[in-house]
Amino acid sequence: MDISTGNWFEYLREEVLTEGLRDIGLPEVIIDFIEEGMPNAPEKSKMYAGNSWKEHRLGNPSYIDSTQQNWLSFMERNFRDQIQLPRATHNPVQARTITPFSTGDPERERVSYDEETIEQNKKIAFVADNIKQAFAKPTGTWRKTFMKAAKALSKAGLPSEKVEVVKDELQRNMLAQWKTYWGRYNELFSWLNDEPTNYEMIKGDDIDNAYNTAMQDLENKEDPDNIIHTFEDGSYWYNLQVSNCSVEGERMGHCGSDSRGVLVSLRKRQGKRKASSSYVTMTWDSDTLYQIKGRSNDAPPMEMWDHIEWFIRSMNISSVQETGEHSNDVEGFREMIEYLQGRNRDVRFTGAVDEAAMQEAIDEVVNDYDGENSSIFGEVQGPEDHGGEYWSVQMNGDGSLEINLGWKGFELRNNEYTPTIMANDTTQDDRYETIPENTWGSEARDFTSELDLDEIGYDLPGETEVEWEVKMLTGAQPDDEEIDPDYPATAHLIVSFRCYEYESAEDEDDAQRIADNFASEVKSGFEDKYDEIKEELRAKLAQAGYSVKTAYDRDRGEMSEYELDHWNIYADKSGIEFWFRPESSADTLVEYGDMPMVMKMWGQRQGAGHIDHLYTRAFGQPAGQPGFQRNAQRYGNPDLDRNMARTLERLYKKNKETSAAGQEQFPFGDKYAAKHVPIVLAKDSRFVIQGAAAYNTSGQGSGAYPQMPIGWRYTIGVDSSASPEEVQTVKDIVRYFNANPQLVMDAAKETIDIALEGSVALSEATKESVLSGKIVYATIKHIDSMLGPNVRSGSDEWAERKVAMARWINQNFEQMNEVEKHVAWYDYISPIRNNAFNMAREGEIEPEGDDAGKPIRWNEKVQDQMKRMRAWSGSVQNYGGVQRGEPQAGTVGEPRPAQESIESQIDRIDRLIQEKDDTYDLRLYSIKIDVAIQKNVGGEVQETQTEIRGIEGVTTVRTVGDTTDVGTSQVATYEIKFELLGSLGRVNYRDKILIPGMMKVKGLRILRMSSVHRTNVRGTIRTVRESLLKEDGGISNFGGMAGNLGALRKSYFKTSVTPRETIDSVLEDWVEGSVQVYDSPMDTNDMRYHVMMPVEELLPLISREFRAPMDAFDGMYQSFIANGADAPVYVALGKNGRAKVTGNEDLIWFAKKSGLEELPVFFSYQRQV
Repeated sequence: MDISTGNWFEYLREEVLTEGLRDIGLPEVIIDFIEEGMPNAPEKSKMYAGNSWKEHRLGNPSYIDSTQQNWLSFMERNFRDQIQLPRATHNPVQARTITPFSTGDPERERVSYDEETIEQNKKIAFVADNIKQAFAKPTGTWRKTFMKAAKALSKAGLPSEKVEVVKDELQRNMLAQWKTYWGRYNELFSWLNDEPTNYEMIKGDDIDNAYNTAMQDLENKEDPDNIIHTFEDGSYWYNLQVSNCSVEGERMGHCGSDSRGVLVSLRKRQGKRKASSSYVTMTWDSDTLYQIKGRSNDAPPMEMWDHIEWFIRSMNISSVQETGEHSNDVEGFREMIEYLQGRNRDVRFTGAVDEAAMQEAIDEVVNDYDGENSSIFGEVQGPEDHGGEYWSVQMNGDGSLEINLGWKGFELRNNEYTPTIMANDTTQDDRYETIPENTWGSEARDFTSELDLDEIGYDLPGETEVEWEVKMLTGAQPDDEEIDPDYPATAHLIVSFRCYEYESAEDEDDAQRIADNFASEVKSGFEDKYDEIKEELRAKLAQAGYSVKTAYDRDRGEMSEYELDHWNIYADKSGIEFWFRPESSADTLVEYGDMPMVMKMWGQRQGAGHIDHLYTRAFGQPAGQPGFQRNAQRYGNPDLDRNMARTLERLYKKNKETSAAGQEQFPFGDKYAAKHVPIVLAKDSRFVIQGAAAYNTSGQGSGAYPQMPIGWRYTIGVDSSASPEEVQTVKDIVRYFNANPQLVMDAAKETIDIALEGSVALSEATKESVLSGKIVYATIKHIDSMLGPNVRSGSDEWAERKVAMARWINQNFEQMNEVEKHVAWYDYISPIRNNAFNMAREGEIEPEGDDAGKPIRWNEKVQDQMKRMRAWSGSVQNYGGVQRGEPQAGTVGEPRPAQESIESQIDRIDRLIQEKDDTYDLRLYSIKIDVAIQKNVGGEVQETQTEIRGIEGVTTVRTVGDTTDVGTSQVATYEIKFELLGSLGRVNYRDKILIPGMMKVKGLRILRMSSVHRTNVRGTIRTVRESLLKEDGGISNFGGMAGNLGALRKSYFKTSVTPRETIDSVLEDWVEGSVQVYDSPMDTNDMRYHVMMPVEELLPLISREFRAPMDAFDGMYQSFIANGADAPVYVALGKNGRAKVTGNEDLIWFAKKSGLEELPVFFSYQRQV
């Protein structure tokens, strides 16, 4: 046959004689399904779907078995009397020869079938078996098998309705399997229907390969609308619009998935290929790129970097967070990030790791960590340090605790610490158990388990290791005994822990967060619970026989079971506390009374916020306390505890004298108990205040000052650290005061009275200063001076209103009563002076007439204040304003004589204004600053002046000389005047407030500035050239803020001891006589400290080396030079004769380097250092 003949027959086979869909033996229901599902497909595509179905098999054996089981179950339900199913599916179905046994009717007689019935049953069993086997064959054979089965059942003589039931079940099975098949390959059939030529791509393939071809073509198909940009080289950025794309993953050799954003791909078509190729995959979300990956997760090729840079720039990307994760190409990513970062300086690149900044962030946390019994350390580790892919932070923590075992000696025997009866006698002390030397092995595990040592690490971060050793150490001596230099040493168990944690980090924020979290967990998990952990471990050691039992251990049970009318008893792991109660059924919270009204009205600080701050002023800072009401705060401080103890001791001694006269007998059983009463009261008792303001928001009294109840609690505690004498004393004291509860009540009242005295006195002084007009008139004059230039300029309406208000109050102040003067000061004059007055809400005034300048809301404010003072409602409603003429009844201050002349009145007011207030230190300064103002950014010169005038403390701003145009800028000289109150220095104000405030003005650039000048009373100017020491009353010959430290820390509450004690003498007084030379710290606006101490005395107490890197030292030192010491040096003094710097040691290093002679010091007095 020649070629032409062969082509002819091929044409006949493929184009003329090709079978149609209805010619291949498919059921009509499937043919209809294909026709409806592929209406646009060519016949050969439909034929492909049909023929593939004929070749289809159900799949895995378990699914075939399930289908067969379902079929046999159907046959059993419908032909139970005729057939019996096998126990195993692969066995044939059996025809019945006798009626089946009936569980519902067990008495029914079973009857044998005749031969004809048995033959019929065999045909039914054959059909059941045949269909079962068909399910394991290709679905193309099912149609013929099903048709034969129906015909066989009919020939067997079954009723037609039975045959129809079987036919319906077979058709249902067929259709169900077809739908499963269609659903599995639905994308393929849709793909064939969408494009007639697609058939050529799968011609001759089996259906699974055809499906993969279709899916790959569909996934490679690109929507032109998703092309972001096309470059000249033909490559283009394509937005996949999804966060997961397997095609992109296969192309690039990575996972192709990132849930943080959508994937964008840099693609290019090579030659005439239909599909493109991918070269870069990025994860994009809004203004952030998370990943930038080349093939196999390596860095993209260098020739693609400019295309990535285009995307960052054109798509307004502000953050790139590619860190090289999931890649071994660390160097490639570093180079790419450096390239991109160099061309996009405004973009934040997480991947460009600043190792120095990360280490500095960690060091800051480490240096700030305040732990007496624990410490932390951290360092940055790069991928090369640990063989990983990321930068990480390694944090380490360690700590230890010492527990006195009470052994007089010990020696190592058989890897065990063995107690001995004396230090120089090796006879074993059998009263105590031995302790394993090693921290591994079965004995160590038993010891660890018995004492629950592993629990130390439960609240610590990362992995924790616990070790121990035994050493002979000198323990703490009793407080009431003189220090014995030959005090015998005893064996101490030293338990140490080390914890460590690694976490990946991308930048300094991550590093600081990791270090902060680690420090917080070590602090809360060990440092803050140190006493609790130590006591729990000590108790377990004593209980298990490893250490001596204390008097507290022996008496704890007895004290816990006391039956007392005036004490509640609380016992936990840390010790026992006795909480006083006035009556047997009363709460431990005892009422004192309400906060004095003079404090509510005259004791509130401007801008202090909630009135609850009055509690803080009187009683100290609030702190949470278990057992207290959730809506109230606990207030207290060591001074409050000390005052209560001293008062109670005094009342106790007074009562004791009465007892000595024969009127009363003390219950003390031991002769030494009375001697220890002052020690126990001072060391082991706590006096706390509880209170919270309660407002009445409705009904009678609403709007009044709140009720501010003052309640108190008094507790005495005892724990294992107490000596036998102290334990006995606590027992006796508790019983004594249980019999004399009024002593506690009287002492508490006196203690609270004393605590309130200072705040009440300050409130009374404020009241007198306001009502007399002294501070009011002086402040009004200051307001007029401060805002006068703005008013005269005619461009500041708000300044005009403020001055008008102040002048109206000045004119009417003498006629005001106490309530009105309170409103004048607190609602208007003081806020205006402090730039805290809300002009938008409160700034409307009467524009003209006799009351010109009167605030529109004046009457409303006065009525509100009258309500606060619980005035009669009729008086509140009838209030009509300030009564002119004679002063109203109740006006406090110097009354104005009825016939006083205007001249006399002016003289008298001027005398009031000129009265010197030693605490009022107002200084006016002037400085000239050359500036450049961009014409196209920000405002004009005059508008910029207005913005500068809004800086805190600035009073006037004016232009000096001519304004010059230089290029796109205007160059001008501003003369700026500002005021300072108190100890704030002009240099600090210039550098910390004025210059930063000017830098925030848009378009303004500072060129140069003059020296700061002080303006005298007459308005002349003199340059302030004297040293800062002269102005601020200095303390050393070192300039700058450090030199002004003494002035900045002046106290108006307490003067220092003169002459000043040395640290050695303070320590000696504490060791020998329990005397606290500096027992009450001074309070300033910035810190609390006891005394300024020479730096040379502090130097012997510091470490041999500065604990932070040199770059950290330099940065902290510059801050010290700029700002001075913002906290005191903390020095602990111990009864064991040792002194130690426990906080802010770096200040001593800085003072040494700068030549500063003195630093503020806060002493803490401890039993052992």
